[in-house]
Amino acid sequence: MVQIVTKANLPAMERLGLAAEYYPDYRNERIQMHGIDVMLFSVVLSGRGIHYQQQERWREEGCSVTVTRCGETHSIVSLPGEKMRIVNIYLDNRRFLMPELPEELAEAVTAFLPPAAIRPGRRNPLVRITFPESGVIEFLATGLVRELNESRPGMDQAALDYFRLFLVECGRRAIQGGLTLGAYSCAGDRRVDQLCRFLNATYPRRHTLEELAAMSRWQKNYLCRRFREYTGMTIFAYLHDLRIRNAVRLLSHSGKTIAEIAECCGFSDVNYFNRIFRRLTGSSPAQYRSRRTPPPLSARPDNQSPGKPGGRWTK
Repeated sequence: MVQIVTKANLPAMERLGLAAEYYPDYRNERIQMHGIDVMLFSVVLSGRGIHYQQQERWREEGCSVTVTRCGETHSIVSLPGEKMRIVNIYLDNRRFLMPELPEELAEAVTAFLPPAAIRPGRRNPLVRITFPESGVIEFLATGLVRELNESRPGMDQAALDYFRLFLVECGRRAIQGGLTLGAYSCAGDRRVDQLCRFLNATYPRRHTLEELAAMSRWQKNYLCRRFREYTGMTIFAYLHDLRIRNAVRLLSHSGKTIAEIAECCGFSDVNYFNRIFRRLTGSSPAQYRSRRTPPPLSARPDNQSPGKPGGRWTK
C-alpha cells in the first residue's frame, strides 16, 4: 500500500488552504514513493537528483517546479553525496481561492492547476516547469515559507501575494516553453496531447467532432476511443471541464454577469451553462459567486476586518 503523507492539517492550511516547508539540506538516496492528501509543488532550487513521479522520472540538476496532484505518487532521490535545497508548497483546492492573474497568464496556469470548485476526475498530464536560473523562484518560494511560518503582521496576505507572484512566474515560463508534460507511451498519445493543447487554447469556440477528427487524422470513432484512453474523459466532457474551470476563474475575479461569463466560456445557452456548472461543481454559478464574494465593509464584524487572519475574505 502506498504511504499517504498528511499535510491538510498544517496550521497555515487550516487558515488559507496553503502551506509551505523548506528543506535546505535534503538528502535521500532511496526511492520512497508516496502520495500527499493535497496538491504539491516540489520546488527544487539546487542540487542533483532524480525525481520519480508516477511511472516517470526526471533528472534534477537545476531549478524546477513539479506538480503532484492528489492521487499521484512521487519521490525525490538525491545523488550520492549530494545535498539538495527544496521547497514544498502544499495547496488544498477545497479551501484555497485562486488569486486573480493577468489574463494572458491565467489560462496557462488554469490548464495545470484546477480551481477549487472542480471535482477531481480526469487524468491530468504530469507537469514540470524548468527555469534557467533559480533567483526569482527562490526569492518567492522562500519568502512564502517565511511568511507562513513566522508570526508577523500581515503574514497571511503577504503569503498569498508571494504565491500569486509564484504562479505568475510559472505561467510565464510555461508560455516561454519551459513546461514539460509526461512522456508519451506511443506516437498516438502525442497526437492526442496536441489536440488537448489546441482545445486548451480554443475552448470558447464551437468545435465539432468532424473538425477534430480531421485535425487528428483519425476516424471519428477511433479518435473518441484514443482520447478517452489518454484523458479518462470524452472529448466534449474535456471541453466542458475546461470551460467550467475558466468560468470559475471569471466568477471569482471579474464583474461580468453570469450570462456574459457563459458566452465567454463557450456556452451559447445560459441555462445549459448553469446545468453543466452545477454538475461539475455541486452548486450553481450564482451560489458559487456568492460564497466567493466578500461582504460589504459595513457587514464585516470588527474582528474580521481585511488583513486579520480570522477573516475568510482576506483571501
